[in-house]
Amino acid sequence: MGHEGKTGGAADPESIEVRLEQIRARIAILAKELEWRGHRPPPRRFLLEEHAPDAALAATAALVVAGASSGKRAWHRHRNRGLLARARLLRDAMFRFARHPELVARPQPSLGRTVVAAVLAAAAAAAAGALSRRLFAAAPHRA
Repeated sequence: MGHEGKTGGAADPESIEVRLEQIRARIAILAKELEWRGHRPPPRRFLLEEHAPDAALAATAALVVAGASSGKRAWHRHRNRGLLARARLLRDAMFRFARHPELVARPQPSLGRTVVAAVLAAAAAAAAGALSRRLFAAAPHRA
């Protein structure tokens, strides 16, 4: 009775030994990688190599957005520079005022904005008080 492989035929001991060595080598590589990952963060070079296409796409997108934004701003600045352009802007503002005079100036801020401003002011005051108590409590008293 010999050892039989997956196919049902008898396998010679040398081929079993070779296959066993290959499996051991793979397990050793995996164990080394897992142990390395468990103790150290991956190096930046490895992360950059692994995510290079994504990083290049994100950088390209950021450059395109920044270029388009500054280009649009430069175009509008150039377009609105002259006397005729300023007259056109004034005309547009007057038309907006004629269409919706209630949007030109509000007599008082809305209730929602007032509440948000009060809450933010109270939170800032509480944070400043806690910080000052902590700083002055930690400072040694000089006599």
